Amino acid sequence: MLYKSLHFKLVLILVLFIIVIITIIAAVMVNGVFDFYTTNFNNMISQTLNDDMLKDLCECMKNDYFYVDQKQRLMAESGNLGITGRRNLYILDMTGKYLAGTNDELGQSLIKTPNMLAAMDRKPGDRQAFESDYMDYAVYLSSNMYEAQTDGKEIKECIIYIKDTQEEMRDFSWKIFTIIIQVLLIGLAVAVLLSFFLAKAITLPIQNITKGALKLADGDFKRKIDVSSNDEIGTLTFTFNDMAEKLKAMLDQSEELEKSRREFIANVSHELRTPLATIYGAAETISDDRIDEKEKIKILDMILSESERMTRIVKDLLDISKLDNKKMMWQFTEVNIENLVKNIYETMRVEAEKKDQRLSLKSGRNIPVIYADKERIEQVLVNIVSNAMKYTPDGGKIEISLSSDAEKEKVRIIIKDNGIGIPEEDLPHIFDRFYRVEKARSSEAGGTGLGLSITKEIVNAHKGEITVENATGGGGTVVTVILLQNSGETGEL
Repeated sequence: MLYKSLHFKLVLILVLFIIVIITIIAAVMVNGVFDFYTTNFNNMISQTLNDDMLKDLCECMKNDYFYVDQKQRLMAESGNLGITGRRNLYILDMTGKYLAGTNDELGQSLIKTPNMLAAMDRKPGDRQAFESDYMDYAVYLSSNMYEAQTDGKEIKECIIYIKDTQEEMRDFSWKIFTIIIQVLLIGLAVAVLLSFFLAKAITLPIQNITKGALKLADGDFKRKIDVSSNDEIGTLTFTFNDMAEKLKAMLDQSEELEKSRREFIANVSHELRTPLATIYGAAETISDDRIDEKEKIKILDMILSESERMTRIVKDLLDISKLDNKKMMWQFTEVNIENLVKNIYETMRVEAEKKDQRLSLKSGRNIPVIYADKERIEQVLVNIVSNAMKYTPDGGKIEISLSSDAEKEKVRIIIKDNGIGIPEEDLPHIFDRFYRVEKARSSEAGGTGLGLSITKEIVNAHKGEITVENATGGGGTVVTVILLQNSGETGEL
């Protein structure tokens, strides 16, 4: 509905804003006019009815008809008192009875005001009330006010009372009010006009985002919203487009992840079934009394080999489970990475020699001790060297090099081989979980597509980096692992 729309709310907010602002200004101005007039009225009366003037008025009270003399004295100062048709002078007795003044008719019907009552109580009467429709000023006088002794004389008392109808102030206030109403109407018209432009500038991009969200909900990730400004709305539009792209990439990676999961289950089932079948067949064969001891030894070696293969598969699956459930426990200690690499080199060299492969090690100077999980870093390096040996033909070369960057406090380990390399289309997915390069070849080498994924997660947990690329100028693969000298303890991942 209209009143629920953003456009209507913006118009309403601007209109209310204008009304509130103009109302505040009106209140301040009207109050300012009242203060100005009342202050000016009080100052004018008090400055005219000063001590000298009051003494003269008290001196007049020696006569029986003193109020006649007082009126003449006061009328001599009528200009200073501002006596006009709107402002009148009255002389009253202590009961408020009219004695003399500038308007006999009004003087006979005066009401007793707070200031008049204050003067009748022999107190100053100079307070003005905002809600009143008049201003007045009352002064108490007595014949002995300025005499120390009365000598038994009769004390005469009266009240000098000045009252203004405030017509001038009301006329001026009405003019101000008229101007304020005109300003309010103009302001409202401008506010409504501006609100249309403002609403269009705000609601149009939001409408586009809403349409884009509906398209997104329907599975349309191709439609992008034009970014037409650099303000918050533009940022929101840009963020929405970015979100759509990431959501599309995530969903695409998810028809791929599900596919990989299915393939993984099939591969693991195959990988487990194959050694189990081999072990089962070997166990049946070895139970035959007709085979000789040499044949039994070969069969036992086969059972051992297949058991080790199953152990590797199960270990990878356990590691994946720990990583997924954040149950991998990290034991960070000081690790002499140079000694660790040398030990791996010595261990793997024996395996390399069996395949007539040449495994070499180059170590730089001043290799620092790093803070890491020794067992997991060893797992990373063994996995990478093992892969290099698997996919390097007999007679090939595998080179391990170790260096340090003292300024950046980093250690760099590079494993390079001259094997069959990796197809370019597979390089972007090499660390994806369950992803296997040339699946038939990987199956023959005993891989499950989990090794490099586990390796990368371990390196990431150490705040390090790992990259895989094909060697330049020939076949082979180059794997680079960069570890920080102090990666900090991550605890439980």
